[in-house]
Amino acid sequence: MSSDLSFAGAVAEARRQQDSLTALHAPAARPVLLEHGRRTPVAVAWLHGYTNCPRQFEALGRQCHGRGWNVWIPLAPHHGLADRMSDATSRLAAGELADWGNRAVDVARGLGERVVVGGLSMGGAVSAMLGLRRADVSLALPIAPLLSPLPGPPALTRAAAALLRILPDRMVWWDPKRRQSLAGPTHAYYRYSMRGISETLRLAFAFVDAARQLDPAAAFFRFVLNDNDESIQNTVAEAVLDRWKRRGAANVDAVHLGVGLGLRHDFIDPDQPYARTGIAYPVLLDAIERALEGPA
Repeated sequence: MSSDLSFAGAVAEARRQQDSLTALHAPAARPVLLEHGRRTPVAVAWLHGYTNCPRQFEALGRQCHGRGWNVWIPLAPHHGLADRMSDATSRLAAGELADWGNRAVDVARGLGERVVVGGLSMGGAVSAMLGLRRADVSLALPIAPLLSPLPGPPALTRAAAALLRILPDRMVWWDPKRRQSLAGPTHAYYRYSMRGISETLRLAFAFVDAARQLDPAAAFFRFVLNDNDESIQNTVAEAVLDRWKRRGAANVDAVHLGVGLGLRHDFIDPDQPYARTGIAYPVLLDAIERALEGPA
């Protein structure tokens, strides 16, 4: 796919991806395109989290659309199947995630003059890499990026991920007690693949290692870090940010969501039983708008 799409070409590519889904996919898995019939000053690409699908970001995307922005929410590889017991995430590869993110930005470039790319967890790691590598991104907004899921030194996470890549794969319940009675989104898988986690971390480690030498190519890079996150450690993202600042990078910062807000890891999907989107969404929209106030 060309990385220099016209508005019509971007819409055609988005429609092609929508039409590529099969009867095996859940209706909620359909990629979401919200457009105004023309190229807008801003286009936002949202990248969903592990085992979820585009529905996770649709409500937030509609608020972005209401601000006059075009919005694109694509489906990640091996996600969105109607069979919520699927083991498809065991086939996920880091290279596929990188390609998914690059295609999302390519479409967004055709939809808007300035591109915002953000994502949660797995999507956050992908959007971080895009912010590091792509100068055509106006704002990278990694939200609770999956860079370090284990407490303790980052080397422990790297060792665990390397081990997962050589051991037989294992499917793990998101909630071992409730299993298929899991409360929350009906469009997300009940289980996740440890191999898929290791591949997501492979991409995350590539970002962290590259960030040792590179400052973000994006015009602005803003982490959104949840201090109440039960699944992600913020230490690696904070170390990356600190390194950039010590090198003099002026286009980087972080928004911290305090413990007192009571937000959990997936504070994007309104179908989560603990969702507090009335608190979370205004923070994210403000984070975008403040970053875009600077020069294009």
